[in-house]
Amino acid sequence: MMKRIFAILLVLSMLFSLAACGGDPEPTEKVPGATKPVQTEAPTEEPTEAPTEPPAYTADNWNLVDNENVVFTVTEFRHNEHLGLEMHVYCENKTDKNMMFSLDGVSVLGVMYDPFWAEEVAAGKKANSTIYFDTFELAEMGIDSVDEISFRLSVMDNDNWMDEPFVDEVFTVYPTGKTAETVVYPQYRHKNGETVIVDGDLLFIVEKVDDVDSSRYVLNCYIANRTDKNLLVSWDGVSVNGFMVNPYWSVSIASGKQAYSEIIFFRSELDKQDIEVVQDITFRLQASNSTDWSEDYLFDEIFTFNPNH
Repeated sequence: MMKRIFAILLVLSMLFSLAACGGDPEPTEKVPGATKPVQTEAPTEEPTEAPTEPPAYTADNWNLVDNENVVFTVTEFRHNEHLGLEMHVYCENKTDKNMMFSLDGVSVLGVMYDPFWAEEVAAGKKANSTIYFDTFELAEMGIDSVDEISFRLSVMDNDNWMDEPFVDEVFTVYPTGKTAETVVYPQYRHKNGETVIVDGDLLFIVEKVDDVDSSRYVLNCYIANRTDKNLLVSWDGVSVNGFMVNPYWSVSIASGKQAYSEIIFFRSELDKQDIEVVQDITFRLQASNSTDWSEDYLFDEIFTFNPNH
């Protein structure tokens, strides 16, 4: 009997001991007169700049097209921490023909940007779709907040591209609630070592050469269209160290807009010409009216770029 009583008392004593341990927090080291625990680990270094918060996007619907054939509405802007800005759109086809919705001539705060979006909507059907804008890539272009998006909406008969489009119109939306009067376009930041090829109605700058990739030789370029026409800027007759090499490069730039672009020479093509070091690149730079191919070139000149000078 005494053994049972002793065992019960021992169990109760252990339970009270466990309860006491679980109920009290671990003691923290304190210094005299201090009211907060002493930090035992080395303090983390304060950031030099406050972290940038994602912009507050508006939830207002932008009902851009609503007629007897087509409905196109921007329903929402949403921040995606991995992909950037999501522009959610609603597409409706009221006809008996299959439609293709697409965007062309897209710019963000005056900088050309291609989200590579298109949506097929069958006759009499509807679709919800998402258009992504890589805000990390845009930040490299000097755009920290997507305050303005301009684009040409094209809605075509998907089975007959020769027919007149159902919609072919330019729209501008303001994801953060700003207006045409309050948005601020980013200014180009000149860089050390850049080469200005031409500076006039067309501004063409080679910002830098990326020669670290074993498979590619890249020219990072900035182009600005200062005319009142939409331009297709391209080059032709390209030679490297006197040997013909064509990287097939072009970029579309709307009136008054700017663009960042990469011109890529693949090492395999340079190797065919026994080119190990690029000494000079000669090219014919051309700009044409992208909405009227009957016009002569607005710009057509030959230049030589020396990357090592």
